[in-house]
Amino acid sequence: MKGVFVTSGRVRIDIQALRAIAVAAVVLFHFRVPGFRGGYVGVDMFFVISGFLMTSIIAGKLAAGAFRYSDFLRSRAARIYPPMLALLLTVIVLGYFFLSPADYNAVAKRALFAVASVANIRFYTESLDYFAPAQQANWLLHLWSLSVEVQFYVLYPLLLIAACRLKRLALLLLLLGAASLAASVAVTPHHQSAAFFLLPARIWEFVLGGLVWIYGRHLPPRWGKPAAVAGLALIFLSIMTFREAIAFPGWIALLPAAGTALVIAARQQFRLFDSPLTQWLGAISYSLYLWHWPVWIAAQHYGLPPAPLTAGLLILVSAGLGAASYHLIERRPLGFRLPARRIPGFAVNGGAFALVACSAFTVTANQGFPGRVPEMIRDVVPHFVADRERLTGSRVCFLKLDEGPSAFTDRCFERRHGGAGPTVFVWGDSYAAHIGLGIDAAPGFDDINLIGTTSPGCFPVLDAPAKFNRHCTENNARTLAEIDRVKPDTIILGGRWLYAATDGFDIAPALARTADFLLAKGIKVVVIGPNPEWLPTLSARLLQESFARGGVIPDRMTDASQKDGWALDRRIAEALTGRAVKYVSLYKLLCSAEGCRTTVPREGERELTVYDYGHLTIPAAAFIAAASFGEADLR
Repeated sequence: MKGVFVTSGRVRIDIQALRAIAVAAVVLFHFRVPGFRGGYVGVDMFFVISGFLMTSIIAGKLAAGAFRYSDFLRSRAARIYPPMLALLLTVIVLGYFFLSPADYNAVAKRALFAVASVANIRFYTESLDYFAPAQQANWLLHLWSLSVEVQFYVLYPLLLIAACRLKRLALLLLLLGAASLAASVAVTPHHQSAAFFLLPARIWEFVLGGLVWIYGRHLPPRWGKPAAVAGLALIFLSIMTFREAIAFPGWIALLPAAGTALVIAARQQFRLFDSPLTQWLGAISYSLYLWHWPVWIAAQHYGLPPAPLTAGLLILVSAGLGAASYHLIERRPLGFRLPARRIPGFAVNGGAFALVACSAFTVTANQGFPGRVPEMIRDVVPHFVADRERLTGSRVCFLKLDEGPSAFTDRCFERRHGGAGPTVFVWGDSYAAHIGLGIDAAPGFDDINLIGTTSPGCFPVLDAPAKFNRHCTENNARTLAEIDRVKPDTIILGGRWLYAATDGFDIAPALARTADFLLAKGIKVVVIGPNPEWLPTLSARLLQESFARGGVIPDRMTDASQKDGWALDRRIAEALTGRAVKYVSLYKLLCSAEGCRTTVPREGERELTVYDYGHLTIPAAAFIAAASFGEADLR
């Protein structure tokens, strides 16, 4: 990922081609080009390549007695930091004009972690899911891999120095790689964020590259072409067949990593490898990787639909920015020549480092400069935090992502009013939890015993997929047992139904089967349809509109994601037709030909309908409850 690597005055054409394949796979995956859903393995390819190259540099110089740790770190920093600092400074400057205070503050904080090369650790502590749709608002998500590489560069030379002194280089690498791979396999099913983001579960990929440098030279020439073909087959098999839903990295990451190792060991020069386009992509791969993700996020920020034409345009923009970064910045690691004199690289890099760090710190110290934006948008995060606290105290219990059924306490199932009045049971995910808060806040429902179980990413249907929440099966089993015990009058099913499609789960017939199951128990069933969503967030979209309209916030807007929402709304309604089920279409309630509501009325003022991309504000949830549920629906 670090540009051109030269050995004995020559570029390794096969390695440059691997870089091209890796960066193309990542870009096409992120830009949602069909056939590349496993393109995220390009990062694993980069790790193996880095391990091979760094082992060859360090071990070679150690053998010649010419290795200096400080020189190695300086050369790596000269490769990595200048293009990255340019990207960070660009995002921070433009963010002042285009990002909400919360998003701007988040970008600045993540920029500080990226500068310190600990972005991966920060994302792990935030329990981020790399594949979650919410990451469409994370401008610097891709920098996690650079932090992993820098941490590898800091630690790996020390290991090789010790190994060479002990004359046990291969043995120590084998032991380290085996331990790291075992950790990745063990941790991935239970703590995927740790396995994905942290170096200990990734270092085996770097070590694999190092082992190729040690043993690859012994590959018989007659096996070179078959090994390269097998390696490419493994790489393309991974790119075309892997999905976001699989547990990754774990053992499955062996396929693209081993494929990359085989191609490097084979040292073959195919015609495709030597093509000008392939070699050019390999040369700009690092800068292209840096710029493509912010370009994609910007497109989502402005609501560009993820269509083939859009992807093609964004690829061209990313390639142009990557090429400019490569020629203007990446190829000048030693400094810049001005008319009067030359400014050395350490001064340029040090100044850029200080500028980015100071700018990011200034943004965070001022909480994203909230005075730039209308008050309605400025206050969305504090309101969201306050309402999260209300979720914690609600009788409709809401679990954390890593909590199982034992976290559902007796409070979740206790009737108020001494058992008098109808009992309404809310079952679903975080979207359902907000509906529960809305019923609590709406007038006319004071006599209702509102209880229920909700947990993030867990759909309230029979045989719900556990990909989004590993405790979903057990949580739903506990819920059904409590439903049999409590015998509620009405059950409300709510969820982020659009999210189910990302795992290929057909939610419409699943809701119909679940409704039949509950109706057979003599329970009324209410199904809340899909929420109108906004990419990346409603506040981000409104901020852009307010800039364009002189501070005016529109009452209605459209979003590219709502086309799929309308279609799913109709499919669910059709699946439930003929059943004694109350279906609440939020699209029909909140949307019209002019677009979907951005606000709802509240005490003479206006409140946003959602906090982020789709979670309802309490005023919006109360508005929906008051407009949707009649006397007979919940009683």
